Amino acid sequence: MIELLIVVAIIGILAAIAVPNFLNARVRALVARTYADMKAVTHGFELYRLDHGDWVPDYDGIGMGQGNSEVRTYRALTTPVAYLSSIPLDVWISKEDFVRLFNKSEKYYEYYGYNSGGQERLDICARYGIGYVIRSLGPDRAAQWGGDFLNIGLRNRYYAYDQTNGLLSSGDIIATNRGVPE
Repeated sequence: MIELLIVVAIIGILAAIAVPNFLNARVRALVARTYADMKAVTHGFELYRLDHGDWVPDYDGIGMGQGNSEVRTYRALTTPVAYLSSIPLDVWISKEDFVRLFNKSEKYYEYYGYNSGGQERLDICARYGIGYVIRSLGPDRAAQWGGDFLNIGLRNRYYAYDQTNGLLSSGDIIATNRGVPE
């Protein structure tokens, strides 16, 4: 009887360890997908820059026009030259929330070009070599980074998602022309 209780206790301990890992597998997979998508997009931006001598213009602050599915910034990566075969969507926000929060029709990664701010942004970006920033809301689905290019230049990561803080830790997944921090 005691041996049976010990076996049941061991199985219970193993289940307590394994079940949370299985439940978090979807979140880990979506984080990995976001990193991979952002690397593909940044690669497309690099190819665009090689051909045009500058980064993709930031037409309206987050890479797309108001209303219908006009995607002027990201469209530059697919036509007329296909730097990307398709534009990845942000998996961390629903289309309805994206329309409500940003009045945009598709949930692409937010895009901020160095040349879409004022003189202060231009100076900071020139000083630190920042050409653009793309952002995903990340697993917490809340915006942490508010366009603070200086802290990106200084590599402060208070706004960035960190897997070591737990899968649902606060922070956005950010990528720049200087890479995708992991």
